[in-house]
Amino acid sequence: MSDELTPYLSELLTVAKQVSMKKIISDIVLAEQPFLVLRNWREKFGVSQKTLASKMGISASVISDYETGRRRNPGIGFLRHYVQNLVESDAERGGAHLIDLLKTEPILRGIILDMKEYAKPVSMRKVVEAVEGKVETFPDLIDDFVFGHTVLDSVKAILYFKWYDMVNVFGYTNIRALVFTNVQHGRSPLVGIHLYPFKPKMIVLHGPKDLDPVAAEIARVDGIVVALSNLGSTKTLIERLSTLG
Repeated sequence: MSDELTPYLSELLTVAKQVSMKKIISDIVLAEQPFLVLRNWREKFGVSQKTLASKMGISASVISDYETGRRRNPGIGFLRHYVQNLVESDAERGGAHLIDLLKTEPILRGIILDMKEYAKPVSMRKVVEAVEGKVETFPDLIDDFVFGHTVLDSVKAILYFKWYDMVNVFGYTNIRALVFTNVQHGRSPLVGIHLYPFKPKMIVLHGPKDLDPVAAEIARVDGIVVALSNLGSTKTLIERLSTLG
């Protein structure tokens, strides 16, 4: 892990732990059979009763009693202690399950308009052709491949996106095209991406006839291929992209 990414990943993990705590406790409290949900979450996180009991400072038999229903209705104190240690166990191993839970957080409807992982790699040239685009940066790289695309409403993304929502935008890989609609000049999307530690391979800006000079410079600094598309509607744009991969 590079020093540059360490603070970001640490903050991302902190958010993921908070979100996971709320989600898991709510799931248990609302369940008809809480003891089954307790066990399911522990097993999903791959933590043994012995390991969890050790972290909690109790015996494994106590956890077994709660997970089998022999002890009924764990109090909120025990429940918080149980889930907190479960979450911390995953964080100590890199937080893969926590990040997966964070990715399930709902994003405001209408921000991500379309998302696709390609069954086979698609060259950026094909993406440009599909959207009837004009390449503005790194035209020599357009025969390189991307593995998916995400279409976003740029205005809503700027207004309502939380920074950690970006984990959803990239899907399985950041080697993809991010397509921003409702763009006037292109500066805001590029500034937002510049501040995020992981960059897409390609950005398509739907709307502007010319690329803002500052946006172009940011793209060159970040090594991102940028193309402009003036297709008539967002619906048409998404339909064209759906033919790829």
